[in-house]
Parts: sequence; C-alpha cells; structure tokens
Amino acid sequence: MNMINEGTFAALIAAIYDAAIDFNQWSQALCEISRICASHTTVLTRQGDSPVESWSVAPQCDRIYYERYGHYYHGVNPLWHRAASAAAGTVMTDAMIMPNSELVRTEFYNDFLVPQRLGSMLSAVALVEQGRQTVIAAHRQPDFGPDHVSLFQRLVPHFQRAVQLNIRLAELELHHQASAEALNRLEQGALLVDASACVVFANREAERLLDGGGLRLAEGALHAETVADTMLLHELLAGCARAGADAGSGGELALSRGPGRAPLSLLLAPLRSGAKPFGLAQRPAAILFVTDPDRAILSPLDWVRKQFGLTAAEASFAGEIMMGAGIQAASDRLQISRSTGRTHLARIFEKTGTHRQAELVRLLLQRGHVENGRP
Repeated sequence: MNMINEGTFAALIAAIYDAAIDFNQWSQALCEISRICASHTTVLTRQGDSPVESWSVAPQCDRIYYERYGHYYHGVNPLWHRAASAAAGTVMTDAMIMPNSELVRTEFYNDFLVPQRLGSMLSAVALVEQGRQTVIAAHRQPDFGPDHVSLFQRLVPHFQRAVQLNIRLAELELHHQASAEALNRLEQGALLVDASACVVFANREAERLLDGGGLRLAEGALHAETVADTMLLHELLAGCARAGADAGSGGELALSRGPGRAPLSLLLAPLRSGAKPFGLAQRPAAILFVTDPDRAILSPLDWVRKQFGLTAAEASFAGEIMMGAGIQAASDRLQISRSTGRTHLARIFEKTGTHRQAELVRLLLQRGHVENGRP
C-alpha cells in the first residue's frame, strides 16, 4: 500500500479509536479518511430493511439529501440490497457489487449519487446484526483503485473493533458519565489497564475472573493462565501505550484456561486521548472487555428481574409487554384484572427507571441483543 506512510496510517488508527471511545469524534475520523482517499465524502451508516433501522454520520454530506435518503432513496438503493448479505469484514467497491452499466441507469444513481458527486463507492462492513449492516463508505467521482481497497482492508478490523466499542460504551452510557454501578451491571468483564498492564479499574465480573476465573494479577500486572498468552496480552497492551508509527491498535485474544474450560474471549483497544476517561484519577492505556463463555447467561427477563428487583409477576407482565401486548392483552394472557396489570406496569416503570412502554421494551430488547452474542 503506497497511498500513505506508516505515521499517517498510525494517526488515522488513533482517530478511529478516539471515535470508538467518543462517538462524536467519528466526524473527524471520517473527514480524515476522505482526505487520504481524496473522496468527496465518507460516511458511517447503519442500514436495515426499513428506514427506521437506519442512521448515518455524514459530516460532508448535505443534510437534506440524507433526510431524503432515509425517507425514500434507502428503499431504491440497489447497492445496499445487493450487498445486504455481505459478512462483517467485507471490503467492496460499487463495481464489485453491480456492473457500472447497470448502476448508471438507476434512479438512485442519477437522482441521489450524481447531484452530490458520489459516483463511485468503497465500503467496509464493520458490523452485521439482525439483518442490519454498519458500514464505513467513501464516495467520489473517479473510481477507487487497488491502493484504496488495500487501505480499507487494513482498516476494516479497526472499524469493526471501534463500532463494537461504541455499542458497548453506549449501552453503559459511558461517553459522558461513568459509574461503578453501571459497569457492574455488565455481565462481561470490563477492565481499564495502564501501560504496565496494571489494572486501573475492574468491574465486578472482571474481579470474579481475576479470582480464579482465567485472569490473575501478579506483581500488580494482569496475567493470563499461560506464559504464552500473557506475552501476547502484554504485547498488545504495550502497543496501546505507544504513539506514532509504532502505536498498536489492540486486538482480540482467546485466552486458554486449561482442559474442560472454554477460553476467555478478550477485546481490547487503546485509549489514546490525553484526557482521563470515565472520571478516573489515572489515565489508562487500554480498555478490555472479557467474555466468559462458560458463565450461565440470564435471559432478558431474568436479568431485568435480578437487576431491578422485579417480582415474578412483574417480570411476567414485562415479558408480555416486550412481546408487543398492551395492558389489556397482557392482563388477559396472565389471567389478571386490568387494574392489577396497570399496578404491575407502574411498579415496573418505577423500578426500571422507565416511563413508557416503548422505553421498557427497548431496555429488554437491548438486553436480549447482548445475550444473543452480539456486542
């Protein structure tokens, strides 16, 4: 890849991980990708079967056009419909998706792409979830060449990691405020670690893993069960602490725990901002999320019952609401009176901090999204 030098590439990776920790930084990262690729615009977009499932961060696009996209052009976008089954990690140009001779005859091309000088597209699929794709896509008039494709192939694992971190941190509302209680509600282990592999913060699940669950502290530093895994972990953490061309970008690890136990799954990424995130006194070098596949996972209803102290009757009523039933239908199915159903719902709202049925359903569905193995 001859487009950029390693120093510029490292700076771009740092911008992507700044966006991973603070979603508002995606605009800057996308503009930097556009500068390097000489593209008219670069967008971060999620697309699904319907416009309500879709959103975009498009700092260089006309806002009116993207409103039109959501209302109409999403439905007639042949590139999306043909590439909808592409797996996470896929890098594509528009020519790989459909012949240019077909694309230029479409309404989408002539009425949406051409007026914005967005003729050619280069995209990387960062995440696939429940039929929806999260994609980083660059657009310009000249066709993208092999060097551009090579750049995106190098970038795509970082795009994937950044979007996964966005989702996890958004669920915990850690962009603006963090609390130990919020982190402790996460059934994944969450650790903040400094350049010496010393743990700055560990949530409750991470503390369990440090107490015989596959991770341990030795002389103050984080260790895996085996020497080989520890060396890999420390190497990735050291890279997270470096700057410039030598900077690392984290990664994913499977840490062995011996016979009869599934390996731990680690996702780690650098925290390169000069600020001290999450309100900590000490600045960590990396953030780690640890998943223990052997741990029994609660169902969404069991989780909300445990976390918010719902009774069995209240949890059952919440389950009916999650399935789309109204108060009367939920009461009928559970063979209780409407007034009892209203009392259950009022107590559920009070205990979960929600105020409307839609908020409650979103809380339960987000929990189900996590438990189905997605970030």
